[in-house]
Amino acid sequence: MKHITDTTRGAHHVLAAAFIATMAANAAVVPAPNYSQQDLFLTVRANGGQGDTTSYLVNLGSYYQFAPASQVPPSLQSTFSGATPGSTFQLDIGNIGSDLTRLYGAAWLDRTDLVWGIVGTNNSANATILLSQERVGGNPTTAFAANSTQFNRNLFAGNINSVLYGTNGYNGRLSTLDVHGAGTGSARATEQGDPSAESQGKDAYINHQASTSFGGSLGTVDYEAAFGDHTALDLWRYSSATGVTNAGYFSFDQAGNLSFTAVPEPSALLITIGGSLALIARRRRNA
Repeated sequence: MKHITDTTRGAHHVLAAAFIATMAANAAVVPAPNYSQQDLFLTVRANGGQGDTTSYLVNLGSYYQFAPASQVPPSLQSTFSGATPGSTFQLDIGNIGSDLTRLYGAAWLDRTDLVWGIVGTNNSANATILLSQERVGGNPTTAFAANSTQFNRNLFAGNINSVLYGTNGYNGRLSTLDVHGAGTGSARATEQGDPSAESQGKDAYINHQASTSFGGSLGTVDYEAAFGDHTALDLWRYSSATGVTNAGYFSFDQAGNLSFTAVPEPSALLITIGGSLALIARRRRNA
């Protein structure tokens, strides 16, 4: 029987350690989750200053976690129950605040040249468009008018899809958590370079001079808002099956947390409006 020498044993230990380190490194380097139909994406772009050559994309997950329960298809009801009407919840999407600070500076939340938006679609002959719209003065928005034709929606959806899984799109990229290490970034977020380096860069999203998002097939549609406006974004869904509906709105806090507030039930909204009108009438009588 041969004896294992200390030198041989040490060599085995070195090889084992190298193998474990290699496996750990390979396990850590994984792409962000691929885009699926009806997924929503947060997009962030700078129109100048720090970070103006890098776009930031975060997969927020399926629209059906934000939708009214009535819109969740029967086949998905075991996975998604829809958002509770009138509820507000914070999204569990990692430390995107650290990414925003690293890419766009510590004052990112106050920058008027740094814009964000929410967008999504499906891969269908009858495209559904998921699109944000800025709340001005905190007031709810009305739907974009130029969404009536299915042909134009399909063109618009095609441009969204090219950004998400076209050449150099979102799909297949490493997440910022993998690239920049534990404790920072998000497993759901990626960075995208500018058009001079990549075919799907930040200028693919919108022409700000004309306010025409994703190729302009829907006309004057600007789905973004400046962080410096300290506003919220309504989420609209344009569908041939369910028409035009508003699910609620997204908002950021100072720490970089993104939250969603679902629209209340119509009956609850009517009660709120009725109560406010009654209070106004009472005050007028007492005046």
